[in-house]
Amino acid sequence: MFLQARPQFVKVFSSLPKGGVDLVTEALVPLSPTKQPPGHAVGFFEQGIFIGLGAVVLGIFPSAGYMVWCGARWGMAIWKGV
Repeated sequence: MFLQARPQFVKVFSSLPKGGVDLVTEALVPLSPTKQPPGHAVGFFEQGIFIGLGAVVLGIFPSAGYMVWCGARWGMAIWKGV
């Protein structure tokens, strides 16, 4: 979507201002490269998914570990009492 230039006029002109043809040709000139590697890394939405999953995991794992620890203590207390 952002890789190809699609210049547009925001204001509708009844006639192009002086040098209007130069304005259009200047708008169609390709942009210079950014000299950055292609974007094969984690994108914007993937970062959000990872942050959400991390928040869920940070909430579930400690809770599950605590429940297992409490269950093991309860089980050991019952086993020793028999």
